[in-house]
Amino acid sequence: MSDRSQINIRIDSEKKKEWEKHVGESEEYRSLTHFIEKAAAKERSGRQVQSNSPAVDREIDELKDEMADIHTLVKGLQSDIDDLRQLSERAIEQSQDTRETDTERYQTVLSHVPPEKKTSSSTGGQVSRSTTDIIREKTGYTQSAVDYYLEYGVEEEDISKDTVDGVTVYWKGDAE
Repeated sequence: MSDRSQINIRIDSEKKKEWEKHVGESEEYRSLTHFIEKAAAKERSGRQVQSNSPAVDREIDELKDEMADIHTLVKGLQSDIDDLRQLSERAIEQSQDTRETDTERYQTVLSHVPPEKKTSSSTGGQVSRSTTDIIREKTGYTQSAVDYYLEYGVEEEDISKDTVDGVTVYWKGDAE
């Protein structure tokens, strides 16, 4: 004995032709009966989803709101990340510019360092002005910047340093 039952439905012939054409063009359905069974199953499952209780609907709405909030936060984070990336790129560019500027300033300071150690003033008297003061006046750099570049030059052994008559002097030759 078969577990199957037959149901007869009446539809106009145009609708039947449409359904048969759809079944013939689709690989999803084996027959017109299969198409009708699938359509009924979809309708039944659709009504089940729509027949949630009000409490479930409220929870779903709350979850949708939370998901929307999360989506907004993620978009905000993406924007913040893009802003940070741009700031980082600018900082890297400025750092490169600063390194080039530092190199140029260092070379400017070195260009004003005398070639020989001064042991007396140009008038033959005691040394009264430090190399730092002279270079600061010629370059317009701050005292601390000139001191920094001169000390860096000593560390790099590009220049030498000594104290003469209580005044610090620098020169390009070797230390004596």
